[in-house]
Amino acid sequence: MPVLGSSLINTSANGQPTDLEDRPFSYAIGTQIFINPSHSPTDAVVSFKVDTSLIAATASAGESNLAIGLAIDAELNTISSWGKSKISTANANLFAIGFGRMSAAPDKISLNVEGGYVLSLARPQTVSAVSDASNTLAIAAHPFITGDRVLVSSTGTVPGGLSPSFSYFVINDSINSIKLSTTRAGALAGSEIDIQTAGSGTITVASDEIFTLTRAGSTGSVTLKRGDITVATFTQSNGASPLRLFYWNREQSASGTLPVLKEIKVRGAI
Repeated sequence: MPVLGSSLINTSANGQPTDLEDRPFSYAIGTQIFINPSHSPTDAVVSFKVDTSLIAATASAGESNLAIGLAIDAELNTISSWGKSKISTANANLFAIGFGRMSAAPDKISLNVEGGYVLSLARPQTVSAVSDASNTLAIAAHPFITGDRVLVSSTGTVPGGLSPSFSYFVINDSINSIKLSTTRAGALAGSEIDIQTAGSGTITVASDEIFTLTRAGSTGSVTLKRGDITVATFTQSNGASPLRLFYWNREQSASGTLPVLKEIKVRGAI
């Protein structure tokens, strides 16, 4: 049986999108404290997914309404008073991965590090038509890029050749259509899946990216990976202090029952 990890659900009735104030919907997660880099195991690793459909309030470029990351205890003592600038500023004692719905492109969620845009994730998209002749899923003005990891679901049946239990990788076929591949390398090479039937019901394509945040014990540097590709390296490092995982959120979730951050797994902690 696969280990799914922990999930975080924001059930607050306050905050964005109904209230634009920073709010203390934040806390250190559990009691897991990463041991000093000189000890063994030397690396601290956190992997997680984010449900892009639940980040509702819009933000400007590089601005985040939700974050997950690592910080020393002295920083976490003031977490209830943090604002958006706190998690957007380079800091050797705080390493935040921020997310915000892009006001200029509301079908996209920006991932931000130190206040800078790193990449975008698509919000779930409804497929308007499926072609088994061209192996395409039609989505008008879709926000996906080649290599995005996604899940395909349906209120009826998914298109033949696909499964709702497996993740696929997007091939950006055109501004209004995508194809799918079984691997990211295959997507980059244009190796598409053979769609055998159109399926039925409302078909949805949703982001299913796995992110990995690592603090390297040998150097104290902190990096972020999307799948197996490093997408960000923090400008500062921390090679001497234990770090604790935290969650920070200043907006009301679009759901009081579904997890915003999910499948959170930790290695290298006590």
